[in-house]
Amino acid sequence: MLEVRPQKLDFANMSERQWRDLFKVRTAFHFETQPDTPAQSFKAMRKSLSALPTRRDFVTCWLLYDETANCVGLCPLQHPKPESPDYDGNKDRVYAEPIVLKPYRRQGVGTQLLPLVVNYAQSVGATWLQWDTKLESGFRFSEKLGATEAGRQRTNRLNAEQIDWDLMQRWADEGQARNPETKLLRFVNRPDPDLIDPFCGLVTAVNRFQPRDKLEGIEYTLTAEEFEKQVQHLEEGKSKYVVICTRETNDELSGMTDLIYSEARPSHAKVRLTGVRREQQGRGLGKWLKAAMMLDMGERYSKVEFVETDNFNTNRPMLSINDRMGFKLHEQYIFYKMRVSDVAAKINKPHARSFSKSHTMDSVTR
Repeated sequence: MLEVRPQKLDFANMSERQWRDLFKVRTAFHFETQPDTPAQSFKAMRKSLSALPTRRDFVTCWLLYDETANCVGLCPLQHPKPESPDYDGNKDRVYAEPIVLKPYRRQGVGTQLLPLVVNYAQSVGATWLQWDTKLESGFRFSEKLGATEAGRQRTNRLNAEQIDWDLMQRWADEGQARNPETKLLRFVNRPDPDLIDPFCGLVTAVNRFQPRDKLEGIEYTLTAEEFEKQVQHLEEGKSKYVVICTRETNDELSGMTDLIYSEARPSHAKVRLTGVRREQQGRGLGKWLKAAMMLDMGERYSKVEFVETDNFNTNRPMLSINDRMGFKLHEQYIFYKMRVSDVAAKINKPHARSFSKSHTMDSVTR
């Protein structure tokens, strides 16, 4: 069995060795799981991760080293800060996103991480551990551990060359005809100042009713402050946040869809969120918004070759729209959850001893 020595990171005071090791792991994992897309540059990664302490969630991360100080993976854990607007709804869950590089899998690394993860979860008072994976090794480990499947999410991909533009125009025309008093509102990165709060309210309302299967601790409230942080992060990465909303005669924003377009990766675009307020559903607004965005993309961002979007498998209305647009399954994620107390009961003494305080907190040999 490979003996792993975790090293806790302090993003504000990391050494150059740590930054390089972190970059190596993230880049290797990226090209294993997304070989057709460019990886984030070292400079962009460092700038992005340096801002983690300002986010609404605590992100605590360990680099994983073997006995020869070779970095073999990392283990980030996420838990909301008390000042987060969703703290009460999400505080019982710790989200884990461990990465073990391919050559070091099936050597007991995941099992050795359990004491570290449990200790952290207990320290913040969490009841649940939750994680996701798209790798066969992750499925096997989760099942062996006895975790419960909490949901499935698919990444669907649309080939731009196969978009039926006549269908998109027909959907757009039908949407306007069914809702003659409703207007489309488009903005990039930020709306007019007087629309920031209404837009944040719309995103919060749409998220509240998104299908989430049996996942724990995923409430999400978008505040104006958080929205500005997200936009700044995208701008630093030379990305555009394109949003199209439906606006009613009373000025209420009733539905929205978005598109992330990056100058660094112009061939790929990402739809993050599409939704309509529950009380405004049944009017064809979702189809209208999706069609309007594709038409806008085709006109303004002609370099896009693929559009990706994520949906839970239980979100049948949106999957139906995506299927008719031509989206195809690209990846399948499975979410797992397990009570912290149940994971603690699984930890056997030899593995617990392998995570002595010196291994967990001290630096590895340089």
